[in-house]
Amino acid sequence: MNGFNTYRIRFITTVSLLITINSLSSNLCVAQDSAVAVPPAMQAVEVEEEKTHSPKLATILSATVPGLGQVYNRKYWKVPLIYAGAGALLYVISANSARYKTFRDAYSLRIDGDTTTIDVFDIQMINNEPKYSEEALLNVKDFYRRNRDVTYIFLGVLYMLNIVDAAVDAHFFDYEITDDLSLEVRPALLFSAGRLQTTGIGLTLRL
Repeated sequence: MNGFNTYRIRFITTVSLLITINSLSSNLCVAQDSAVAVPPAMQAVEVEEEKTHSPKLATILSATVPGLGQVYNRKYWKVPLIYAGAGALLYVISANSARYKTFRDAYSLRIDGDTTTIDVFDIQMINNEPKYSEEALLNVKDFYRRNRDVTYIFLGVLYMLNIVDAAVDAHFFDYEITDDLSLEVRPALLFSAGRLQTTGIGLTLRL
């Protein structure tokens, strides 16, 4: 009888020990899963951030390579306009720079005090070029220099507009406009400061 009780006690002790170990293992697994798992709120934030169009990135792209921000915003039709405008301005800069250098060199020869050096615009030179006085050469030289400098400013403005346009488009990229856009005109009752009731027309714009 004592031997049976001994075996029963051992059996109960063994079963209790196994239950305790199993419980501890389950709690440890749950704790590990809780430490690794990402809360649903954080998952929603991460998904939202991935879907958000970045104005900062669009600005950096257009500042680095003009038109690249427009590509990022999927406004592909703007890229040819940017480069067509830049190409036209660069052509004007090149043409004015060439003419400026020509008249600058001619003016330098005209005022150097050396009678053996004659510029192409001098009345003594027989060619197809128009003839200018010393004052006229100075004016024409400054004219082409001013045109070149102003065109450089326009080129800078185009570059800045390219950046601003990319940033603005990126800000409104995820902006949704409902199809239910309507304007209603209907009668309305108006109240003045003296509490006099008058009739009028009310406008309601629904976006």
